[in-house]
Parts: sequence; C-alpha cells; structure tokens
Amino acid sequence: MKHIISTISLVFISCGLFAQAPEKMTFQAVVRDSANDLVVNQNVSVRISILKGNASGIANYMETHTKATNENGLLSIEIGTGTVIGGNFTTIDWGSDNYFLNTEFDPNGGTNYSIIGTSQLMSVPYALYAKTAENFSGTLMELDPIFAASPARGILAQDTTNWNSKLDSYTETDPIFGGSTASGITPTDTANWNDKMDSFIEVDPMFFSSTASGINNTDTIYWNNKLDSFVETDPHFTSSLAAGITAMDTANWNNIDTDTQLDSTDIANMGFVTSGLTVESYYLGQDTLGGIVFYIYKDGSGNQHGLIVSKTENTATWQEPGTLTGASRTEDGTFNTALMSLSPAANFVLALGPEWYIPSLDELSLLFQNRYICNKALRTGGSTLISATAQYWSSTEYSANVAFYFSFFNGTSNYNFKNTSLSIRGIKSF
Repeated sequence: MKHIISTISLVFISCGLFAQAPEKMTFQAVVRDSANDLVVNQNVSVRISILKGNASGIANYMETHTKATNENGLLSIEIGTGTVIGGNFTTIDWGSDNYFLNTEFDPNGGTNYSIIGTSQLMSVPYALYAKTAENFSGTLMELDPIFAASPARGILAQDTTNWNSKLDSYTETDPIFGGSTASGITPTDTANWNDKMDSFIEVDPMFFSSTASGINNTDTIYWNNKLDSFVETDPHFTSSLAAGITAMDTANWNNIDTDTQLDSTDIANMGFVTSGLTVESYYLGQDTLGGIVFYIYKDGSGNQHGLIVSKTENTATWQEPGTLTGASRTEDGTFNTALMSLSPAANFVLALGPEWYIPSLDELSLLFQNRYICNKALRTGGSTLISATAQYWSSTEYSANVAFYFSFFNGTSNYNFKNTSLSIRGIKSF
C-alpha cells in the first residue's frame, strides 16, 4: 500500500498592474510508500474535483492527470490543464459560494483511485473571480450545457418585446385554421377538459354484461406489451415435450375433468405421452432466457433458483450527483434499480426487458467469482465477454454524490462519483 503526503500550493501569478490572472492553479504532493520511502521517478495518476458548497457537495469540475514524480518524490501539476472529465474550469463562479478541492490518487498510474482528502479553497483562488467578475467586458458567451439544451436558449430581445406587447384579444383570420376542427374550441371546451373526471364509476347495464367490464389496468399493460408474432429458437425448448403443445391441447387441459387427481385421461387430453418425461434443471454456464446462468441455489422446498447475466454490456453514468435515491441494499439489485428512475445505467438495463436489473454489490461479487464459466459460455456463443479489467457499476448507493462499483481487475469494491461513466451488465433471477 502506498501513501500520499500532499501539500497544496495554490499560486496566482501577477505580472504587474494590468497582468491577466492565469486559468490554472499549482498543486504539489510528496509521494511516500508504506516504509516511508520516497516514490521517485514513477508515474502517478491524480483525479481533481472542485466541489461546490461543502466537502460533500456536487462536483462543478473534474479532471485527471498522469505525471511522474521527480527524484525527490515530488509531484507537481497545474489544475485547469488536465484531461477534463466534467465541467469547465474557466467558467467557475468563484464568488458565488464556498469551494472545496477533492484529491484522489492511484500511485500505480491507473484509474483505481483512493480518496486522499478534501480541503476548502480559501482566499487565493478568488483572483480568478476578480478576473471574471470585476474586470469583465464585451459579450458574454453562454457555455452551460444544461442551458444550451433548453428552449430558453433561443429567446431573443425581440421575443421578450413581443411577449410584453402581447395581444389581450385576437381575431383569427387564417383560412387554414378557420377550416380546422380546432377553430371551434371555446373557453367552455377548455374548462370542461381541465375539469375532466380522474375517476369514474360505470353504471351502464349494457356495459356490465360485456366481457370488457372485467378489463383492468394490468390487462391493458399486458395487451400493450404483447408479441404480435414469435418464432421459438431455443434448442432446449424445441427438444422438450412442451414444444408440441398446441392450442387444442391447451383447450383440452382447461376442460379436463374436475377431479383433483392427475390421471391418464388428463395426460391424454394434454397431448403428452407418459414415458420418458423428465424435468430439466438449470446448470452453471447454461445459455438460456437471454443470458448465461452464473449462480444457482435451492430454497427450503428444494426448488432451484439462481441468477442470469446478460450477453452484452454498455457504459453509462449511474445518475447525476446530488440526489439520495435510497438504493442502499447490497444484496437486492431489483429493489435498488426500481428507485433509479433518472439513471442512464438503469435505462440501458431495463431496455433488455422489465425483468432485468443492475446487480447489487453482492451480486457483482458472485458474478466475479463465476467469471470463468460465464466467459466460456459467452465466447462459445459469440457474445460480449465480461472484461477482466473493467469497473462495473453496482446498483448500491453510497451517498447523494457517489455509488459503489466493483473492479474485475482485482476483485474489490470502491465508490465513485455518480456522473462517472463505467461498464454496465444486466442480470435477472429465476
């Protein structure tokens, strides 16, 4: 284990009365190993985050550096010149709030960062605020990506004038509109629409005698999700006795005699023969139900259950920082994923089907332990392999700003900012 002893030097260089403040801050750290010996002439990775408000606030800006220490173990970088992960260093409004510097290091030069500490930026960085606020002149260019994607971006001074001078009354003369159904909409129609009933009790006796009277919300959901056509290609199913079941067999089964004992008449009505009937069990590495079986267990009644991993993966962010979802269970990915309504990662997994979810931290650990059999099956089927070096998001939340991930490089868990893009694999249970 290597330790980082860091000293922060925030320097803003002034070259005279009219000099311009630089868009960067100097950061220095001394690196020592567990024997307190200097780590010299070796690449070290650093991730820098500028946090707004408090020491656990939202990251306004994030960048990374990879640079070698010198012969004295000293690492020197300039914040503002690294590889940008998020935000814009030059547009930080230093005077709007308190800001904190969060530093994370990987002494091996990779991306397995460990958080070293967070310290408040005091008076020195606000030379940047003086540069952007007190000495500003010219035309302001809006760089906020959220604003840039908003309809408000297109509002002009003329639009504001038109709005302030809007007509309180208006007579429509457009012949195309006059010929439209919409031309007949009155304020009364609008009021009736706004006052429409959110609930209704049906009292029509004709409707009550119809089959439609029994349709509920669940039936509607199933109907909307129905398959218009389907061709079964699973070789395990096609070799099963169930592959021969027809609509007539089903009708016969529904119409079997009313006794509670399964007998030869019932079997005949189903269209089955009584010899050679076996029940197939799941096995590790089995390619079934759209994925690969990687974990199996039995309940108290001896019934078989387990977990299946998807054949493909993607990369996505967990969710934007700043919201505590309550997805804190380490063993229940289904529970966690249901709470991640604004998550790009959850949206990718749920697109596979409603039964898929992001694995919890414990479920990712089980997948790591059984990676051998999964990759053997995935390679045979020509699917995407589980990476031996990837960091996979779990659905287990740590705080409003960070969530847990599992590293398949060394089999350990850690946490990262929710807006970091990591690998995603869906799983489901049976």
